[in-house]
Amino acid sequence: MRAPTPAGRRRFRQGSSSSPAADHASSRARRSSKRWRGKYLFDNATEFLAGAHRVRAAGDSHSREVLFHLIGCAVELSLKSYLHFRGWNDDRCRHEVRHDLVKALAAAERLGLHRRHPDVRMLTRILSPYYRCHRIRELAKRDPAPISPERALRAAEGLLDDVLAAVAERPRPRG
Repeated sequence: MRAPTPAGRRRFRQGSSSSPAADHASSRARRSSKRWRGKYLFDNATEFLAGAHRVRAAGDSHSREVLFHLIGCAVELSLKSYLHFRGWNDDRCRHEVRHDLVKALAAAERLGLHRRHPDVRMLTRILSPYYRCHRIRELAKRDPAPISPERALRAAEGLLDDVLAAVAERPRPRG
């Protein structure tokens, strides 16, 4: 049996969400008749955020590392989905942004993303140095944490809402 192609996996992910209660932003995205380049990234971002909510709800005090990693993935994918919507491709994201959340947010803002949640910039500045170098464990060990898990979750939710709103408001770029 052959493994599915990347396009086949993407079609499968776009067809059904692995978590029906992923997040209010995810359900709005699924209801939207408008599709955009990078929607699969946004869908994945909502799944990572839903995973972060499940980890937080479990209440395990030793799960901060996993929680912050899931939030970092949600932030990265949501920003890259916006960059794709504005005309970027995977190669450009890989070369110019990689896993740097601060660079991704700056690029998205230059292209017109308006942050409404006040903690998004702080979240990216706190997470990025750890996330981009795969050192989230060091962030999770900090006591007190530079940002609470609840505050980080709210900021990530706000960012996903902002990306979804931006995509719904603007026509898709040509090219």
